[in-house]
This record gives sequence, structure tokens and C-alpha cells, in this order.
Amino acid sequence: MASILLFADDPADFLDALIPRSAALILEQMEAADVLEALEGWDEEKKDTLLSLIRDRKAREDLLLLSSYEEDRFGSRMSTEFVSVDRSLGVQEIMKQLIARAAETDHIATLFVTDENGLFR
Repeated sequence: MASILLFADDPADFLDALIPRSAALILEQMEAADVLEALEGWDEEKKDTLLSLIRDRKAREDLLLLSSYEEDRFGSRMSTEFVSVDRSLGVQEIMKQLIARAAETDHIATLFVTDENGLFR
């Protein structure tokens, strides 16, 4: 259902027709940026009510982070779906990390390779 919602002409209308808990269950399965896009145009109180019903702690935290940015700011369009790996790791170790992360999410947008201090270079 969540993947179909991404292609709807007006996902907010579809979500509005559902009981809030059902809508929240669908939103939990989506990337945070897609959720915020689907809820564009909703008043803040209605958005906050729906977001409070999301049970998945990580999903809710990601949504709160992205929604803290104004819609016309870059931060509102960023993704929280990424993996960071140390450049000293071999392919096998990196693949193990990717497989472990895949169990947590169905979409990884970006892979960052970082130095020993965790910095992207």
C-alpha cells in the first residue's frame, strides 16, 4: 500500500479518508521524505496527530527531524536512509554491514565511505 501511495495524484486525500491509525501504519512503511511530501498541505495539528500515532521509534524520529525544517530548506529534502562504512573494511565486511542494515530497512539511498574518524572525504 505504501508503494502505491507514492504514485497517487493526491496522497493526502487518500490518507485523510482512512482512520488515523490505519494511515499511520501505511506511513511507517515509507521513507520519511516521502511521508512529508504526502502530507504537504495538511495543517500542522493534523500532521502532528498522525505522526504521533507512528509506533516505530526510528521512523517517528526521522519524521520529526525532517519536519523540523521549513519546506523551502534543503534539510526538508534530505534522506535518513544511508549506510556509512569505514574505508579500511574489505568487501566482505561491507557486505555483512549492508545485509544487516537491509534487515532494518527496505531502501538504502546512499553509501558513504568514511575515514577512521567517521568523516566523509
